[in-house]
Amino acid sequence: MNNNVKISHKIDGKVIARALNQESSKRVKDFFKEHGYIPKLNVLWIGMDFVSRSYFNVIQKTSSEVGIRFYKSRFFPDVSQKTLEDEIKFLNEDKQISGYIMLLPLSQNLDVLALRAKMIESKDVDGMSLSTTQKIKDGLEPLFWPATALGCMEVIKNQFPGSLKGKTVTVVGLSDIVGMPITKLLLKLDASVLTVDSRTPLDQKVESCQQADIVISCVGRPDQHKILEEHVKSGAMLIDIGMSAQSDTTKKGSFRLVGDIDPTAEEKSSCFVPTLNGVGPVTAAMLVRNLIDAAIQQK
Repeated sequence: MNNNVKISHKIDGKVIARALNQESSKRVKDFFKEHGYIPKLNVLWIGMDFVSRSYFNVIQKTSSEVGIRFYKSRFFPDVSQKTLEDEIKFLNEDKQISGYIMLLPLSQNLDVLALRAKMIESKDVDGMSLSTTQKIKDGLEPLFWPATALGCMEVIKNQFPGSLKGKTVTVVGLSDIVGMPITKLLLKLDASVLTVDSRTPLDQKVESCQQADIVISCVGRPDQHKILEEHVKSGAMLIDIGMSAQSDTTKKGSFRLVGDIDPTAEEKSSCFVPTLNGVGPVTAAMLVRNLIDAAIQQK
């Protein structure tokens, strides 16, 4: 890797997020002075998923830090499809709500695509509406990029300011609200991008990771897509976005959050962005930034 690149073995996403949130806090104060009210974020949270709970807490903390109004629509796992569609319709029409986000995953009885189809772009501050996804796939600029993709790019920018020309980046996991938009943003910075998904043969996956200056894993299934020490080259930047909950054997009935990248690979990297306190706080910061932009555009 380039010797001029700033090296920090483990990157603390909270530090990057703090600077972004300070800027957003100032924007909120300026918005209030001009318009007389504070932008409002609503979080749709369905079920009891441990990963969703973790992200909910990060968003709530970030909202408090920045000074935006924070609301939640909380539903049990057995909520009906119609109830959620009606709630999204209400949020679309509620002029007091500047933007909203729906936490994933949802219960298996729910049609996620149908819910995403109901979201309107002007309030979709997490960039997960189907219309937003289609724009990104078509190479068009969406109203709001997905917050996780923006958060990932901010972390990379912290190490590689400017263009990524000459850098090979491997993205593991190509969901249309995380991996795919990350890939599109990387291409905009002139990176050479290799992609790996569930259909990629293991030997091809390993080869793609071994070629990469930056490996980004956003699968959330370490049982199927664990990235090991031998899968990465020495000196690579490793970014672990994948997150899943596993039983904590040290505490009965408890869970712990784990990522896609094995701890042994960290020792081989030049810098490592962990699952906990890595991209997550930066993602929440970018979500709030999107919200402020939405509130401004709605005036």
